[in-house]
Amino acid sequence: MKKKIILAGAALLLLVVLSGCQQTDVVGKTSITSYDAVLQAIPNQIVEDENNGGWALSAPDGTARFIWSKDYSSGTPHDVMLEVDAKPFIAAGLDVTKLPAGMLVDDKIMVGTMLGDEKLTYSGEVTAAGVL
Repeated sequence: MKKKIILAGAALLLLVVLSGCQQTDVVGKTSITSYDAVLQAIPNQIVEDENNGGWALSAPDGTARFIWSKDYSSGTPHDVMLEVDAKPFIAAGLDVTKLPAGMLVDDKIMVGTMLGDEKLTYSGEVTAAGVL
């Protein structure tokens, strides 16, 4: 009798856990629509970024930029990158000597990643929204 109760409880717990996992991929399900909504909301903040071979979306106050590449095989250090003004962090006590090499460039903190090394192909004109 105890085994049946424990087994039923474990099965119920497993069912609850697995049903909760269905909703965990929020990024995969809504990232493209969220990205498009941001681009539509502030289109004047998007500029082509020749240094990184893609586009940059600047924060309205100019303290941060989100940069993404239009070609992963371009050889740039990052395919996507967040660039923020380092001055407030330094003023708050950031020891810049402890940052990884290349993370601090011209009073900017740059954090990014590579998404691949393949050459991306597009149908039609390459646009900031069309990269995804």
